[in-house]
Amino acid sequence: MNPDKLVAAAKADIEVRTSTYRFTGLINTSHGNLEIKVSRQCPDRTYRLMDTLIRALQARGHRCVVCGSQTYIQVREEKFEVAIREKLMRSDEIMPGNYSYDYSPTGTLVLKIGPSWKQKEWQDGKIPLESRLSAVIAYLEWKTQKEEEWRLACQKAEGARLEKERALREQQARKEQELNSFKELLLQAKRWHEAQLLRSYIAAVAQQAEDTPSPTPQWREWLIWAEQKTDWYDPQVNLPDDLLEEVDKETLSFRKKTHFF
Repeated sequence: MNPDKLVAAAKADIEVRTSTYRFTGLINTSHGNLEIKVSRQCPDRTYRLMDTLIRALQARGHRCVVCGSQTYIQVREEKFEVAIREKLMRSDEIMPGNYSYDYSPTGTLVLKIGPSWKQKEWQDGKIPLESRLSAVIAYLEWKTQKEEEWRLACQKAEGARLEKERALREQQARKEQELNSFKELLLQAKRWHEAQLLRSYIAAVAQQAEDTPSPTPQWREWLIWAEQKTDWYDPQVNLPDDLLEEVDKETLSFRKKTHFF
């Protein structure tokens, strides 16, 4: 009485299909309904079975949803494919004319959970399927817990991996920065050493000029110019020079400039 809307929709769908088409074997629901495939002898029992399962799921805070041609049981964030079928029995003899076996319904219902490649099944036996629904729900909740634990473990592993990668990137960045700082120190030392060499050379030239009886004004201008360029090149002085401000002191070449027209 008063079935769930999904069960009522499946029942109406099968009634329309049986009145429209002639089914000699199993009757299946159409797209957008609970996935049911049973013979003409089993629909009423199947409806009651699915209605009981859906209501039991709802009582546990779960739900049954239909999406296109698939029916799912949703337990928290996990979704499990679900379908109910009637088991068939194959005949022992090949049917004459079409070289295939004949299959006949058995009245045995089978509830299938999960995708085809890893399905879990419950079926009628000594204990009818109706009496095994609590075991089905217990399995779904256990499976959900395992999936959640697995997903949480994956998230933790992924978080640890990302943290390790971040730490390695930071360590590599520190190493590169340390090397760059040392290279800069070495370049500064080389420039300082070369500046001292220049100063020694300028001093020698100045001494030679002093020993000359009548040094020319060009000598004194050159000495001033040389001292200024040395102060510009010396990393401990870094005297500004308008004419050389675009020169890279490490390569002693002009930096590339972007020209705008």
